[in-house]
Amino acid sequence: MPDAVNFEGLKHAPRLLMEAELKPIQGSRFQPTGFADLGAAVYERADGTRMLLVESAQSVANRLEAACLDGGVGPSLVKELDGLPYVKVKLKGVTETETSSLVEAHRLNSPFIISDADFQSRFVEKAKYGEGKPLDWKAIAAAFFCFDPNSLLHGAFMANLRDGRVRVPRALSGFIEAEDVREAASGGAKHSPVDPTGTIQAEGFDKDVYSNVPYHRTEFTARRMVAYFNFIAAKIICR
Repeated sequence: MPDAVNFEGLKHAPRLLMEAELKPIQGSRFQPTGFADLGAAVYERADGTRMLLVESAQSVANRLEAACLDGGVGPSLVKELDGLPYVKVKLKGVTETETSSLVEAHRLNSPFIISDADFQSRFVEKAKYGEGKPLDWKAIAAAFFCFDPNSLLHGAFMANLRDGRVRVPRALSGFIEAEDVREAASGGAKHSPVDPTGTIQAEGFDKDVYSNVPYHRTEFTARRMVAYFNFIAAKIICR
């Protein structure tokens, strides 16, 4: 059996850094995250090694968060995390639905949450926040921790709160890089068994879904692929 892990050294460590080497579950090709107007994020290190950002910090944060959400989408937590605080909102209007600080793009800064005068005043009081005064970051972190630790874990920018100065970085972040990468080009085609030319179309439906449509795909291979995680081990006391 492996030796027991000694966590004593973590008590005073400012952060915990972790790495995990990855490989495709089958074969050698993999598909990285694609960015708008950019595609795959290929770059070179100073030594000339071709690198690839396989998953960005934003993407990894979403995947980590999905593990905590009911059904992977929320707006509630999985039953194993019942009891952790977060803010749930009932929306009324054209349709009735629920959202929460777990799934809103800006967490507690969501206009559905921060616009509530009662919640805003409670957050401001807990965070010891005031315009024209220096920010008390320990109190701000404690306020996030009390109302929704997830907001502190994945970061939030409270642009909708008063003069918009409160911004907390992710306490847990990660990304995946691949090194010494090579392109693996492939492709295929969408076939129309009725009319490959696209001349025959359904009446009143002129979207571009007719004919045979060939396409290309660029995947990658790499000598090495590593997932990196960074956890800021801050001590926060919530009263």
